[in-house]
Amino acid sequence: MEYKFYQETIDFVYDVALGQKDLFSRPKGELSRIYADFLEYKVMPEIATFSNQRRLLYHGFSHTEQVGLFGIDYALSLNKSPLPVVLAAGIHDAGRMGDGYDPFHAKRGAELAKEYIRMYDFILKEDEKRDIVKAVLSHTTGQEADNYISACLWDADRTRLSWERGYDEKYFNTERAKRVASMDEGEKKAYERLQNIYLKGNSYALRSSKKNDFFSQVNSWSGNSR
Repeated sequence: MEYKFYQETIDFVYDVALGQKDLFSRPKGELSRIYADFLEYKVMPEIATFSNQRRLLYHGFSHTEQVGLFGIDYALSLNKSPLPVVLAAGIHDAGRMGDGYDPFHAKRGAELAKEYIRMYDFILKEDEKRDIVKAVLSHTTGQEADNYISACLWDADRTRLSWERGYDEKYFNTERAKRVASMDEGEKKAYERLQNIYLKGNSYALRSSKKNDFFSQVNSWSGNSR
């Protein structure tokens, strides 16, 4: 990804959030890529500065990336902005202390979320900030979500579990997530293949593990001023 394209991605996401551009002025396929890039090149490097996930496996950065990609899909299926979902997905496991049972990680994550989203005060509405924190706090318990951010995060976090342990419709909120979570093996492999093609060239987890120079350049650019 060239720096120019990164800046264009930031500008589009911010313009949509500020009401200066219509979200669906771009086709959904392109939107998926834009918000995935925002996740990988903006959110993930920010989260990595305070998250414990670098040393985790099952709940490490790769898990967060996959939850973020699922969340983008589910938000767009509702014709909603993926931005708050991307922010919630990025931080939802940042409070984890390990891969095992950690009943308080959602509460720690919600506290981190309150601080983290302050850097996005200039583009987030008050209800979005409230619902991001609520989504992180309830992502382990809040199956019946009262806002689309919580619904998308809950569903995105459970899609992998559904693929691993079997699908049960009662654990999902959005129709798109029900469809993805209930895919047969062939459909699931095709879906995962598309994710992996994108992640192979753009994954923060892969870039950071290789100490990619481009990561250092992007992470040093705040992107909050234009």
